[in-house]
Amino acid sequence: MKRFITIGSVAFLLPVVVLAQSSRVVVDAEVGYSIEWNGNNGNHFNPETGAEAPENDGWEAAYAFASSNYFPNGIHDAVNVVDGYYGNSSSWIATPADADPWLALGWEEELPISRIAWSRDNGDSEGEGQLKDRAVGVYTLQFTRTADADEETEETDDPGTGWVTFGTVEYLAGDENLSFTSYLHHQFEVMEGDAPIAATGLRIKVSNSGICIDEVEVNGPPAASQKDFLDIQPAAGIVVSWTQTNGDWFTEESPAPAQENLALSSNGSLAFGSSELGLGTHLVSAINDGFYSNAKSWIAAAGDQDPFIGVSFGQSRGIKSIAWGRDNGDDTGDCCGGQFKDRWKGVYTLQTTQVDEPGLGTEETGDVSTGWSTMATIEFKGETEDFIPYLRHEFSISTENGSPVGATAVRLKVSDVLIAIDELEVNTLPKIPEGAIEIYEEEDFSVTWNGNQGDNFDASAQASAPQNAALATMGTTPFGSSELGLGIHLVKHVNDGLYGNSNSWISSLGLGGAPGEEEEFIGLNFGKAIPVSAIAWGRDNGNTETDACGGTCKDRSLGIYTLQYTQLDNPGADTEDTEEADSGWQTIATIQYLANAPEDFVPYLRHHFEIAQGGDGAPIVATGIRIKVSDGMIAIDELEIYPTGEEREPGDPNVKPTKEEATMAIEPESGFEILWDGNEGDFYDEAALAEAPENAALESKGATVFGSSELDLGVHYIRNINDGLYGNGNSWIPKFTVPADDAPFVGISFGGLIPVRSIAWGRDNGNNTDDCCGGQLRDRAIDVYQIDYTTIEDPSSDTPDADNPGEGWVKIGTVEYIKEGDDFYPWLRHQFDVSLKGNPIMATGIRIRVNRNSTAIDEVEVNPLMPVPEGAIDIYEEEDFTVTWNGNQGDFFDVSSNAKATRNAALASEGTLAFGSSELDLGIHLIEHVNDGLYGNSNSWISALGLGGGGEDYEFVGLNFGKVVPISSLAWGRDNGNTETDACGGTCKDRSIGIYTIQYTLVHDPDEWTEETDDAESGWQTLASVEILAGAPKEFIPYLRHEFKIGTGEEMTPLEATGIRIIVSSGMIAIDEIEVNAGEPPIEESQLAIGVENGDLVISWTRDGILESSDSIDPNAQWSTVPDQANPYRVPAGAAISGSRFYRTKSE
Repeated sequence: MKRFITIGSVAFLLPVVVLAQSSRVVVDAEVGYSIEWNGNNGNHFNPETGAEAPENDGWEAAYAFASSNYFPNGIHDAVNVVDGYYGNSSSWIATPADADPWLALGWEEELPISRIAWSRDNGDSEGEGQLKDRAVGVYTLQFTRTADADEETEETDDPGTGWVTFGTVEYLAGDENLSFTSYLHHQFEVMEGDAPIAATGLRIKVSNSGICIDEVEVNGPPAASQKDFLDIQPAAGIVVSWTQTNGDWFTEESPAPAQENLALSSNGSLAFGSSELGLGTHLVSAINDGFYSNAKSWIAAAGDQDPFIGVSFGQSRGIKSIAWGRDNGDDTGDCCGGQFKDRWKGVYTLQTTQVDEPGLGTEETGDVSTGWSTMATIEFKGETEDFIPYLRHEFSISTENGSPVGATAVRLKVSDVLIAIDELEVNTLPKIPEGAIEIYEEEDFSVTWNGNQGDNFDASAQASAPQNAALATMGTTPFGSSELGLGIHLVKHVNDGLYGNSNSWISSLGLGGAPGEEEEFIGLNFGKAIPVSAIAWGRDNGNTETDACGGTCKDRSLGIYTLQYTQLDNPGADTEDTEEADSGWQTIATIQYLANAPEDFVPYLRHHFEIAQGGDGAPIVATGIRIKVSDGMIAIDELEIYPTGEEREPGDPNVKPTKEEATMAIEPESGFEILWDGNEGDFYDEAALAEAPENAALESKGATVFGSSELDLGVHYIRNINDGLYGNGNSWIPKFTVPADDAPFVGISFGGLIPVRSIAWGRDNGNNTDDCCGGQLRDRAIDVYQIDYTTIEDPSSDTPDADNPGEGWVKIGTVEYIKEGDDFYPWLRHQFDVSLKGNPIMATGIRIRVNRNSTAIDEVEVNPLMPVPEGAIDIYEEEDFTVTWNGNQGDFFDVSSNAKATRNAALASEGTLAFGSSELDLGIHLIEHVNDGLYGNSNSWISALGLGGGGEDYEFVGLNFGKVVPISSLAWGRDNGNTETDACGGTCKDRSIGIYTIQYTLVHDPDEWTEETDDAESGWQTLASVEILAGAPKEFIPYLRHEFKIGTGEEMTPLEATGIRIIVSSGMIAIDEIEVNAGEPPIEESQLAIGVENGDLVISWTRDGILESSDSIDPNAQWSTVPDQANPYRVPAGAAISGSRFYRTKSE
């Protein structure tokens, strides 16, 4: 197979563009114009029905028109972008066949434009919920000054005669976060020279017809922007925003108490400062005494050259917000005639640290692990109606992914020694909503709720709960009265560590039915006695990406939760309710979520309750906890337990620590990526035979192992790292006895070249039953692990280090396990995704080097398969046929616009012909696309019923091989790549749920007219039907590629066929590629990569092949073999190159 890459002449010229606050937003203004984005993200968002856009100048006598409308006079028409409503159901999309899509607004008179905003879906979550596709791409901004601009107005160089481009804004594909969310509202400031752009029309050209815009907002120069009175400059990777608070909690009375928060001295926090003015009033201790007013404020001493004030928490906390003011109350008891309105102007530098015992001596190092690091600068500039600077103001703070910022202390540096601060607050709690929750405590117990709700909420598909004692990975066992099932509402989900409806428990009465004699319940067996001081649960606290209910399920939460505990050994579903903890279940309290609660109470989110026993507030010692629910319809997604002594803070006792807390350090080499998503102990199993998942490194898959040495104690052999079993008794340790191994490593040879996408290892990930040393071992894991790879044939312990993978071991990077943390247990299994320039790393072997010869590894896994998700796919086989799926999904996914399938027998280039019942034919959904070798929606097949309607016959698509082919596997997907130029905002996630009936034939030259006879010799015969289920668990991704093994008889003999066809249960279903593998695994294409090193151009490639070059890619171009076939190949900086050169690799 051939891949092409263009290399220009010696002088490489690149366009000059501006990267905005997110690397995913690229702004490129034409000469004489400016376009700026200040980081706004989702302003005016409203999830409610009828989400209104703000009034703007663009509405004034505006008319909208477009190149085409997907649903004219309906939900996707140009007129919707100026109707004042956000949401998909009031948006514009061009028709799929529109080759040059654009949207425009016109005005009868010239309008001065200084701000333009648009969004894909900025509100109204009714119906399908918020849609997050159809936003990625390039938006070309144009204007005109012609009278009555319309569809006929042409593109020119003069705004007086037509449309003129003043710049482009590109939204790149990538992870959505608080820094940039592609489908939300974004506003851009635009100028012509130093003035607004005067225009009678504005046009936005979009790079693909799938892009959607729900509202366009146009404004002239603002009366005052926020930067005029408040300028926030966050550090890289940090999000800081003003919460629009302006004197909250202000009171004229004396004293004026501050709200409950983490920084209070009454909560154990200590104040420190560079100096204090004193005078009996302006003291450091006033900063967290819990009272507002000038008389209880801090001012630095005159002459202080670097004034600052701070608060230390005594341990690491998750910082979510910070607030302060100059004088926020007490006008009656304060001195000097009441409220002070001075001493506020200047720059406040917000800093945090993670060092132990922070204070006056802590230095500013720029690294939170060693000293102070700046999170943001916040400048108070002036007073407006909306911003009164001497009052209290609160600022939210988080990492880009929405996580709290870990800190042992915060401090504010002030630019002026005259500045006064009356109170510094951290993570201020809201008021407890009245009429939301009622708590009825049993005698001698206390249960309190301080108003928290939705802490740790995570919109991502892997919405993880924080580390806590209830987790299955901590050895806790769940039990329940019953479960609804359906593949998702299971007992085991209450402590699987994941939020969301698809990982929740509902009783068997969840779809209705008469309740039994006993109440429904869910519970936890800790396996030991633990001191419980807090408990938390919710109905749906995350995963809006792949979950049901349009993102968040808001039902199944109202009712009574009876909280009970026991001290019996091994409690479970059969433990009786005795009202004595030493003999059964004893009630602590009942907690009722009330109907008709105030709007600020969100019952379906997570709520955390402090619990205690006795007058001294002692923790409740328990071996188990259970919750009885008053209604079998109630759902709980996660049950969390926090013992005494665990890190926690007022109002948010279990903020998940961030990766900034330096429990692990990852350092990839240039061009490589090593990513850890926080997985912790996946596949952990206490059983004696704790099995690792199927993966490419297993001995059973033909892989062989090697190493520098092994500890000769009869246990810790090299062969253990790929025996498929976890546990210390099946681990490798290098030889540390005399003579000791001073350069220990262990490695795996795959027996051939494979694409490496992920690597996993652990020290002791299971077998606590018959392993030595009393169960799980937690030592021998803190170390630096260096990951190497090679492409030489049959690598071994004798393979040397090299600069070229074709000659020896090349370093991918290092992973350092620094210390145990609240969300990192170094002895458990951890999986890392690896890539080279965004592609899998082609390798014949992997090696892991360790620094210490006492380190232990129980298993090394490469490309491990996740467990087959229950409730994802049902397979119905006909007699004598076998069809299996091992959980693979999305193999060979490629984000590039040229997302190629692997070489296989179905490709048109292999002589296979595609046929089908019909095709939608909007220019992209054609029969020929199912074997064109390209993934993506734009290269897919949909039947003629793809936009609705029905016919008498079923819809199908098939392949004619032109010969008999032995088939060992069959694969297809809905959209397995091309997020750059495709529709749906990158990946289309619809049109995949349904039944796929697989048929084969042995007749000569099969086609759409071949009849179904149930005999392959005379026509189509069914071998199986595969149903992709609705409501599948979130780890299953239905729209990606899935491969199925196919065989006949017990021996799984490959199926011989001249043709294959797939009948779909719905004409709406889409298939981007059908792949047929004839007895051999998919063949990886050679991949070319280009880079610059010391001025030289460096070309490298994977797989064996010959590098060729040409000055053209014309079909008749002459290709010549590059004389020097060294991989990588270098083009010196001074080489004489005329014009462009193209390079390819050709199979030998």
